[in-house]
Amino acid sequence: TIGLFGGVMLLVNNLAGPTIASMPALAQESGWLAVLLVQALVAILAVACGNMLIVAMAMMPGNKHFEQRIEFANLTRFYLPQPACTAVMMCYHANSILSLMSLIIQSAQVVDYMMLNVYGCAPGLALNHRQGPFAYVCGTRTDSVTPFGDGLIVSGSMALVAAVCVPFAVRNLDDNVVLQYLAIAGLTAMSAVWICLLASEPEFPRPLPTFTSSQGSLVGTVLFNFAFSSTLPSWVNEKRPEVSVMTSFCITMAYVVLVYTVVGVVGGMAYQPFYDTGENLFSKINAGGSRLGKATV
Repeated sequence: TIGLFGGVMLLVNNLAGPTIASMPALAQESGWLAVLLVQALVAILAVACGNMLIVAMAMMPGNKHFEQRIEFANLTRFYLPQPACTAVMMCYHANSILSLMSLIIQSAQVVDYMMLNVYGCAPGLALNHRQGPFAYVCGTRTDSVTPFGDGLIVSGSMALVAAVCVPFAVRNLDDNVVLQYLAIAGLTAMSAVWICLLASEPEFPRPLPTFTSSQGSLVGTVLFNFAFSSTLPSWVNEKRPEVSVMTSFCITMAYVVLVYTVVGVVGGMAYQPFYDTGENLFSKINAGGSRLGKATV
């Protein structure tokens, strides 16, 4: 029931995670050309892996035209011996958990900054406070990725993120297509706002290195960001028969690589190097003073 553009929105949302906030710092550390090339190469690798996974689905008995509902677990049980199947599924669940954790944490940090901008501080419970565990704190820092700085804090924003996510998590994939459209429309609009704000920074354009010897953080971040193969069976089960897999992949990868590269390069040119600090794009924009910028992060 999911068409071409609905599927593209779904795939983009699986790729466009919280790592966008790290791209300017990575561009400063690794170089603007490295950001583009690493993303392009990993995107090609991700498309190849995704296509092989879908071919493996089609080769299962009675599923040449995806007549059955095959999920990732069905694939591992069919093609792999039990020990390998168990190991792959453990990796699958670990990747899913880590991806969800990063998304939830990034969402909570955005809500924390919203609370800071609206109420003057972000509430939370400190686990290592001098007054004892679960002491109430209210973060006000703007020079870190969270208003709490480096403390061990359970943010009050987690409750709000859970209240928003749980109702959508219990629905079927095709029931959330409208939400996918809204999410990508929001990402596109926010990216345009970020680029305009970054280009208006007093120090823009600062020179960026083309390519450096420090590529470890960039490669690790991009590999984590483009690991979307495990979500493909669910999309294949819901997409319309006439929707082209390769067309969907190409549009998805082109969008993500373009947006991430532009935001990363422009963001890296807007500020002095901050890749060795605790800041990211969101904390920089939030500290910039623009009300529009604060509303987007």
